[in-house]
Amino acid sequence: MKTEFFRKWHNFLAVAIIALLGITIYSNSLSAQFTFDDTVFIRDNAYIRDIRNLSNLWNFSPPRFISFLTFAINYHFSQLQVFGFHAVNILIHLGSAVLVFWFMLLTFSSPALKGDNMEKYSRPLALLVALVFLTHPLQTESVTYIYQRVTSLAGFFYILSLSLYAKSRLLRLNSPSPPTGWIWFYLSSLVIGVVAMFTKENTATLPLMIILYEACFFGNKNHSLRKYAAPFLFLLLIIPIALFFSHAMWKVDIQRLVSHPVAGWRYFLTQSRVMLTYMRLLFFPLNQNVDYDYSMSRTLLEMPVLISSLAILVTIFMAVKAFSRYRLISFAIFWFFISLLTESSIIPIADVIFEHRLYLPMVGYAIFLIGIIYYFIGQKNHRMLLIILLPLIAGYSLLTYKRNFVWQNELTLWSDAARKSPNKARPFYNLGNAYADNGNNQEAEKAFLRAYQLNPDIENANNLAAIYADQDRVDEAISMWKAIVRQSPGFVTAHFNLSVFYYKQGKYDLAIRHCDKLIELGNMVDPNFLKLLQPYRKKWPTTPRLQRNRLYP
Repeated sequence: MKTEFFRKWHNFLAVAIIALLGITIYSNSLSAQFTFDDTVFIRDNAYIRDIRNLSNLWNFSPPRFISFLTFAINYHFSQLQVFGFHAVNILIHLGSAVLVFWFMLLTFSSPALKGDNMEKYSRPLALLVALVFLTHPLQTESVTYIYQRVTSLAGFFYILSLSLYAKSRLLRLNSPSPPTGWIWFYLSSLVIGVVAMFTKENTATLPLMIILYEACFFGNKNHSLRKYAAPFLFLLLIIPIALFFSHAMWKVDIQRLVSHPVAGWRYFLTQSRVMLTYMRLLFFPLNQNVDYDYSMSRTLLEMPVLISSLAILVTIFMAVKAFSRYRLISFAIFWFFISLLTESSIIPIADVIFEHRLYLPMVGYAIFLIGIIYYFIGQKNHRMLLIILLPLIAGYSLLTYKRNFVWQNELTLWSDAARKSPNKARPFYNLGNAYADNGNNQEAEKAFLRAYQLNPDIENANNLAAIYADQDRVDEAISMWKAIVRQSPGFVTAHFNLSVFYYKQGKYDLAIRHCDKLIELGNMVDPNFLKLLQPYRKKWPTTPRLQRNRLYP
């Protein structure tokens, strides 16, 4: 009875430490503004405005329905106040860390580790794993970046499903006549697995992870893989079906792979380098960046690809060799690679690297780190284990707290990204928008000009033209819009702005020509503007409609 009391007290203390430390290091993120994709998927997303209309929410993104449902709940209670969104994100991350702690306790009780010396120190070791997962600064992109709740929430359900599976297997194994309670944990694991599949697509690896867990810690006695882990393979059908009936981003990526298999091969080669970068960031989380400048690889014979591929193969070989003696370390390495399968394989996703993709792999890193230090240092000197890990966790905490300041608003975020990716257009494009929103047209022009120099596409040219127009540099703006029209005759914004500014200059024939082009392209034109032009022509070719989105009224 006394032992049970201390066990529960230690668990409560561990949860309290996780909660207090997590709230502390993320306390400065609660006022961070909407940034990056937050504006599209949350701030300007009409689908999350009515929580009662679940069908619209489902049609918007079936593979991420659960995630967007949580955004809709947030909006229902606090509209667009960022505090509520951040508070939920932090709670999800704290919950995931607590689940990591529970998952490790269950793992230390598994048959494969039952007689291991680690079992004697299961609670402090499990807590250390959870704290590394909680405090690592790479997690900021999944926690402070509001929209990436899709990643942290998917991680929460992923770890919960795996933990429930482990609990069911332990109950089934440790009782001579198994109680019916184990089946409820097993079925709950399946149900949560289904929920995870509708949170984010990277949870597709959950069935593979459960098979790995069964093989690593429960063996294959009585065909346990077939009896317990195999049913989870049916979950693999959920995401492909959801993608088929949706317009999700991953569907576009898969279509790109089918249409251009070379893109899939080049993406695969690039991911070998990306994985090495991920490993470096896990061990040395310095110089973090929301928008890495990463070029695509072309052939296997490129030296960076060869070195990265060799490093990955050596790591996997070490995991295989370590399996019999260091089962936990081997499992951690396989966890890292399996959890990255959906985003670092052959499916050519538009962006090759993002820090938030390491949210789930972080579990493997945390287990690996604690396992390596324990087996090779802490096993003989337990005090040394704490001497190494506690300062490391404190350092992670400080880096996380500091990184949160970068996420405070668009200006701080993209200033940091532009400084770290000086040869990539997107950070300067977004930095220019941030300056323009703050009324600083001079700095906005510099950023847009740099973006245009790096990538002279239509969007960058249009932003630059708009800044010229805002500064009354009309001739430069018109010149830029004319160049856009020559490059892309169907670009509506350029035609509209040319018609407006030509009208202001008294060049009515040119204004009418571009207005006619708008109508020809099937776009809506403000009837008030048409009335102004009406005296200068006899008849419009079609009945005009209302123009809703325009730069200059």
